[in-house]
Amino acid sequence: MSPLFWYLFLYSVVALDISNDDDLVTYITLPQHRVLKWNVTYYDQPDSEVAPGYWFVAPYYLNQARPLNPPGSSIDNHKFYLKEPLTALLVTHKDEDMTLTHFGYPERLDRIRTNGFIELDINTSKYLFEWFSGDHITLDESFTLNPNDPFPDVDYLHMNSVDKSANGNYLISARHTNAIYLVSREDGQIIWRLGGTKNDFEMDFQFTGQHSARFVSQNSTHIIISFLDNGANLPSNVHRARPARYESQSSESTLPNTNVLVSWSYYGYMSEFIHDGQLLMEASFASERFSTYRAYKFPWHSRPAHPPTLVSSCYGVNGSFLSTVFHVSWNRATDVQWWRFFARANATAIDREIGEVAKNGFESSFIVRGFMDWVSVQALDSEGRILGVSELLRTEPPEYWPESVSGLVPDDPDAFFGEEPAKLPLVFGAFTWLFMGFVISTIGYICYPAVRGYARLVQLRYPCEGTDEEELGLMKEKV
Repeated sequence: MSPLFWYLFLYSVVALDISNDDDLVTYITLPQHRVLKWNVTYYDQPDSEVAPGYWFVAPYYLNQARPLNPPGSSIDNHKFYLKEPLTALLVTHKDEDMTLTHFGYPERLDRIRTNGFIELDINTSKYLFEWFSGDHITLDESFTLNPNDPFPDVDYLHMNSVDKSANGNYLISARHTNAIYLVSREDGQIIWRLGGTKNDFEMDFQFTGQHSARFVSQNSTHIIISFLDNGANLPSNVHRARPARYESQSSESTLPNTNVLVSWSYYGYMSEFIHDGQLLMEASFASERFSTYRAYKFPWHSRPAHPPTLVSSCYGVNGSFLSTVFHVSWNRATDVQWWRFFARANATAIDREIGEVAKNGFESSFIVRGFMDWVSVQALDSEGRILGVSELLRTEPPEYWPESVSGLVPDDPDAFFGEEPAKLPLVFGAFTWLFMGFVISTIGYICYPAVRGYARLVQLRYPCEGTDEEELGLMKEKV
């Protein structure tokens, strides 16, 4: 399969000139990237749980792997929707000279922005269907276009979503007409309007500025759709889960377990509900400097073509007591559960396993005693299967040691770890380290004043006049 283009859903802020970036996070394994921090809160609800999957946050721009230029129009950034079989629905726009006949000015021409959509085969780029609003939706349906304004809003429709039913008809949403339209696949005519000034239904509710009109189900007599009403007065249990502003953007989608995910747009705010409105999860950017347009959540499995990224560094103030610290990540890999680390005595030696650690967030760390060199890491799934292997790399010596220091010799992992690497049961190991940390911290707190005073006395009586190498206790050869 050769897709037409891929969207970059995750925000990239590398190119931004940001002086205060406390709301961004960097990783040792990806120093060239700065990633937006998130605040996430989960709520316990009886007999309900958050749907599994990954969030995708859609910014207000797109990247195209291949250029796509519909004749006479431009791709709009409001919608790109993949359908099965492999087709895509895209919102388009173009500027047209249109008369204001419906406003009583038949001789007057204004430059109006109209909307449309295209359906195309993403393998061949062939257009399967194309439609424009200018021939079907009149200007007087718009509540924003006022010909008496000195500078009228010529974006009379502002289409923000398109969907396709099982029988081939299309559902479009237009924010500036407060209406949802069903478009015929046969001739492009409007089959019905829901809402707006030319509504075709008896309605006991109203909506304004809506987004994300989607088909839910359909039979020979009924069509069920969903959409997000941006003008709704929400119930109290829903209202608390949204920011104050959400009138111009946002999206809604029903998840596979029937939960509902809503993107409120501002500050990347999103929330997940069950159908009675009970809140299960809410998340937002840590900063109000950033916003998004839509958010999606899908079950997703990915194994990148590139290998895991590993960074290995040696630390220690004394050459006799060194530790090697590993940082590892695998961007876009979804099924990694464990990292297994290896080291060699030299470039041609056999890999020796030196330990495993459970994956923890995007970037995981691992610490081992000694100076381990010629290192690598395996990515493992929940069954212990190898998903990928990093490149073999050398461990960096301590950066803070003086340049005059030399002669650091890597340790032999076979001598350190014998036949089997050390592995602690997760629960027992965590408890043990926690208890040991508590005991050591308590002793240190009690003894710190006396030790500090003694250290000052020793420093005064025995000033160090040795070389950097002697002061650091650096090993000249392997011992």
